[in-house]
Amino acid sequence: MADIYSLKPVLEQTFTALTLTPEAFCFIFKQQVKIHFITTTLFKMKNRKYLRLSTLYVAIFFCAIGAYANNPTVSEKVLKVFHETYTTAQQVSWHEKGDQYSVSFFQSGIRYIVNYNNDGHVTGSMRFYKPALLPTNILLEIKRRYSTKTAFGVTEITSGENLTYFVKMEDGKHLYTVKLDAYGNSRVYEKLRKQQ
Repeated sequence: MADIYSLKPVLEQTFTALTLTPEAFCFIFKQQVKIHFITTTLFKMKNRKYLRLSTLYVAIFFCAIGAYANNPTVSEKVLKVFHETYTTAQQVSWHEKGDQYSVSFFQSGIRYIVNYNNDGHVTGSMRFYKPALLPTNILLEIKRRYSTKTAFGVTEITSGENLTYFVKMEDGKHLYTVKLDAYGNSRVYEKLRKQQ
């Protein structure tokens, strides 16, 4: 995996609701990436042993996250901005750390994690969705540069004015994570060999 510690500022904003050290952020982020990658991959495979192992990883991850969850009293200003922006949000879960709020929810089949400061301004966000929902320029760049691979999942991270896409792809022998910016500049972020 690429240098996960270089993502520390994004992790601190994205998972601000958890009362963890930066090292713990990195650990949990690594586990979430592994779980997402393993689960997505294993559902494409038909090996029950790995599927059970994946289920165990998911259960452990959510138990670890649940240990740090809290039930905050969210300020009216933040709630007002949230409800005006995400009118059809479902399965909404709020977390608080200091003067920051993090909300996790689903809207239109897309999973969101959005971070707010106390004034109701968004400080960062993550979205998880299918490649067909990518902006046209990004989708065309993927099809042009990675025509021999099939895309199957996207994680979109916004931090300040920076927007990054992590697109999961596969071919016959490998699984890939491709990192793209808003302009379509890309590089292979991760490459793993599929088990035969």
